[in-house]
Amino acid sequence: MLQNRLIQQLSLTNFRIDNFPGWQIGLVLIILILPVIFSKVAQAKLSQTVKAEELAARQYVSWMNRTQQAYYAERAEFTDSLDNLGLGIKPETANYKYSSSTENQAVFNYGVSQNANFKSFVGGVFLIENTSQKILCQANAASTTKPANPTNNNGTLACGANTVEVSHLSPTVKASEADETEGKLYVGSMNKAQQAYYAENGEFTNSVPNLGLGIRSETANYKYSISVENKAVFNYGVSKEGKLKSFVGGVFLIEDTIAGMTTATILCQTNTARMIQPANPTNKNGTLSCGANMTPVTR
Repeated sequence: MLQNRLIQQLSLTNFRIDNFPGWQIGLVLIILILPVIFSKVAQAKLSQTVKAEELAARQYVSWMNRTQQAYYAERAEFTDSLDNLGLGIKPETANYKYSSSTENQAVFNYGVSQNANFKSFVGGVFLIENTSQKILCQANAASTTKPANPTNNNGTLACGANTVEVSHLSPTVKASEADETEGKLYVGSMNKAQQAYYAENGEFTNSVPNLGLGIRSETANYKYSISVENKAVFNYGVSKEGKLKSFVGGVFLIEDTIAGMTTATILCQTNTARMIQPANPTNKNGTLSCGANMTPVTR
């Protein structure tokens, strides 16, 4: 390689700087510096990815905790089925596996990393007298190993070995990022549920409960609603907080010459935090696009 050849030349005992033309010296410097620059860029991108993926996993396990409490209040038992929780969380994503395990008077909810760069999470919900209490823990180090279960010692909850309690968001993570994860997840799940509803019933629905996701029409941060139009349905997650972005999902009927009528989805978020219903996405000859002042959500 040119890099190796030039470095070998520079290593010669009779090396003199004036033995090399200026362009060759410049080339050597570029070759030596570029790998350092690319390495720094790669590390920065990895750090951003880790933060986003860990934030999502932490939110998912937190929601699993809260939903287990609601499930117990309604049925007097916990569940080890993600589907029963109605959150629309897939058991496995590119970077995490999600599961629940019921034990005597407790249930543990896991978000186990499948990537050695990411930390894992475990949530515990315990029956204490006539109430349920929860705790959320994070592994101290990145690992693909299932974290140790938290414990209940006479009503005092504690994280297990090599884990730490997530009592509040990291100072490096904005609270709005976590809250917006709810809106993105819920509206994305509504899109998928509308596709399943159409496949089963031959029509879309304008009822959030009909989707069977267990999503409330209103939470602390968002209002969720649906609008059915000609050959399309729009699912909204409209922010109730001035610091949060809003979301809209569109599910369109697309005519396919081979498969017949199919559905296609798009998920969009407002470019800035706003508390008004976002513009609907559009379908132009099978090409879906976000509306004005909106950006596609790719994951």
